[in-house]
Amino acid sequence: MRQTLKWLIPTIIAPENPPGEEELLHLCDEIEAYLNCNKNFKLIYTLCLGIVNFLPLFTKGRTLRLLRLEARQDFLNRILRSRFSLVRGMSILVGLPIKMFYYNQEAEQVRLGFDARALKEEAGLRLVSRSRAQVS
Repeated sequence: MRQTLKWLIPTIIAPENPPGEEELLHLCDEIEAYLNCNKNFKLIYTLCLGIVNFLPLFTKGRTLRLLRLEARQDFLNRILRSRFSLVRGMSILVGLPIKMFYYNQEAEQVRLGFDARALKEEAGLRLVSRSRAQVS
């Protein structure tokens, strides 16, 4: 699964700066651990990934893995806009754990404008009370 994730993560995420080798391996490890804890999801995920990988064979003559990065991204974008909900759903499912772990990283959240630490600090400054107001 690690070899598949190494080419799939840059295809799904498509950042301006692709993840470095260390970050890529870290993401692969996290996703593999998640999939290993969820055997049924892993089975479905592997099946969908295999189908999505072989879909371009009919139109491009190559599997998704063998296409260039830009061609892989273009193909995935096309099937995300597909009329067929099953194909669209498989492509969404293939990207789900990758996006879940990639965008859960604090550095990515800050880059996108969500600073959890700042929100927690601000929340700590506010007094929250759950007492009910007396109605007379």
